[in-house]
Amino acid sequence: MHVQRHQQIPLSTLTHALLVMGFCYLPYLLTAPWWLSLLAVMAIGYRLAGSYYYLPPLALWLRAIIVISVVMLLGRQYGTFFSGSFFINALVAFFWLKIIELYTLRDLRVIILCTFYVIFTALVLQIKLWIFIYMILALMADVSLLLKLELPTVNFKTIFAPTLRFLLIAVPISLLMFFLFPRFSEPLWRVNLSAPALTGFNEKMTPGSVAELFQDDSTVMRVIFNSSILLNSYWHGLVLNYYDGLSWTSEPPLDSPLLPLPPLPDKQAADYEILLEPHQKTWLFYQGNPVGGWPNLQFSASSGLMRLDGKVIQQRFAYGLKIQAAPYQALSKLAFKQNLQLPAAANPRLRAWALVEKNKAPDNKALVANIMHYIQQQPFWYRLAPADIGRDNQQLDRFWFATREGYCEHYASAVTFILRAAGIPARVILGYQGGEWNPLARYLNIRQKDAHAWVEYWNEGIGWQRVDPTSFIDRRRIDQAIIEQSQLHNVDISEWDQYRLNMSLLERMRLSFDSAHYFIERWLMFYNQERQQGLLQALGIGPWQWQRLLQAWVGSLLLMLVLGALWYALRQKLPRDPLLAAYQQVQQELSRLHVKTTPPATLAQQCAELANKQPQLATVLHQSLAQYEDLRLRPKDSNHPRNRKATLSLFKKLSKLLRTR
Repeated sequence: MHVQRHQQIPLSTLTHALLVMGFCYLPYLLTAPWWLSLLAVMAIGYRLAGSYYYLPPLALWLRAIIVISVVMLLGRQYGTFFSGSFFINALVAFFWLKIIELYTLRDLRVIILCTFYVIFTALVLQIKLWIFIYMILALMADVSLLLKLELPTVNFKTIFAPTLRFLLIAVPISLLMFFLFPRFSEPLWRVNLSAPALTGFNEKMTPGSVAELFQDDSTVMRVIFNSSILLNSYWHGLVLNYYDGLSWTSEPPLDSPLLPLPPLPDKQAADYEILLEPHQKTWLFYQGNPVGGWPNLQFSASSGLMRLDGKVIQQRFAYGLKIQAAPYQALSKLAFKQNLQLPAAANPRLRAWALVEKNKAPDNKALVANIMHYIQQQPFWYRLAPADIGRDNQQLDRFWFATREGYCEHYASAVTFILRAAGIPARVILGYQGGEWNPLARYLNIRQKDAHAWVEYWNEGIGWQRVDPTSFIDRRRIDQAIIEQSQLHNVDISEWDQYRLNMSLLERMRLSFDSAHYFIERWLMFYNQERQQGLLQALGIGPWQWQRLLQAWVGSLLLMLVLGALWYALRQKLPRDPLLAAYQQVQQELSRLHVKTTPPATLAQQCAELANKQPQLATVLHQSLAQYEDLRLRPKDSNHPRNRKATLSLFKKLSKLLRTR
């Protein structure tokens, strides 16, 4: 059926609606499939073309094909028809498909209702500071569309002023409820959605895989220290204990299962706290030997650290650790053998060299010292773009004896191979080293470019010992970019405080913005039950349990309802303007006589309608209306007590006359 032209939405209103819809879609550009954005463009183009050429709606069978196609594409995109990502993107997809049949004002009202769902769903996908600012702007845009729909002739200033006024009233009330409404230890609902991975490396390390991250300045984690500040630390991430001749990977340990860490009595008992960005992996980063933590965590010296439930880190995750010196524990035979594993035919020259060096060294420590001395004396280069060493099981031979250029993964791989070939258990560790200290907010910001690989070898009677082969390379054979990066790490805390006093205005502004961003996010996105209790104590309210706080809120709500009801009842009993009361009495009598009294009916129109129904009253009604206009509409002093009194008398006489009919 064709849609009549008089049902078409005005082009100005349609353009306004499409702009608001596009603004509501902005957060999804970062997460939605590319074809969903293409669908949005096509839907907008079709609808604009339809407004110019008055195209009818698509046939029902064609719309059915489009709907089925979109559902199948979403199912293939996410591998299931029953996931949070599927349903959220389905909402957005049908949000755009609705434009195809956007012809009437009723359709537009449905679209406006959908925009509110789209706006708030974005909060599930993007848990960042900017999303809250976006939501405020998007809601204001949606309200403007509602006002435009109901009042097409209203100007922007008229729309903006009341919207801003209501927003200024709502914001402090919302903040009060956000910080003081009782927090539960766990959320009442949880939506698990895949977030983009922010940690660059994974379970496999090959030559060049870590160097690729050097130019990436994005934040991986932030660390707050409750005790000693550790600026130049090695942040342990993943143990790589299997070598196939090309890459190092992680295999389950044979001797040390993951064990739950004892929970800490409170968060302040942790030596440091980490706010980790999502990396779509299970492991967590740590420094030292964890002996306690929060929330529920599990740890093994052979496997590393992860959540107790073993879940992948899909959203930002905060945790704290208490560390102590690691106690010595002998390596089992299975673990000893596992950390000696090497492919039989891999790197024969390097294997032979390792055996020669082993015969020269009296013990493991001496062999490591000889390897480090060799790296320092020979023309080894620490470079971001080293010469190619091939993709076969002799690549470490070429690196050690020919190219002698590499990044941290080249050196960690070669030294681990040498130690294993010499009969010393060894493994590669992937993690981060150093970071940028923020002297204003006093936290460590660790970025992708801080990714690093080093070696741990077994020393009988002592345990696992860390050695970083890149630290022994002659400074003259290190890329300048790497030197500049290391200079930020090798600074003690007192020098950082001095640096804070001498930093440029631009640098101070950058650190100030980063600090504000970090702490606002902590208070918004990690404001939990413990933090609420701390805030209540800081405000002098005391340590309230959530049940007691909830009771206080319910009591306050009931009190507000009672006071509101009393205020409303009191207003009803307050003396009204006698003139207004008399006019309302006239309206009641007119309504009883079946005369229209709802706006925009005027008193003149009402008198004319009643005169048509009861002609015998025409003369009286005409005289009364003329007297009313002389008293209230024509003179400038219509509110003079004399005029008000005469008008009141007129209304009473008119009510008495109508009451007899």
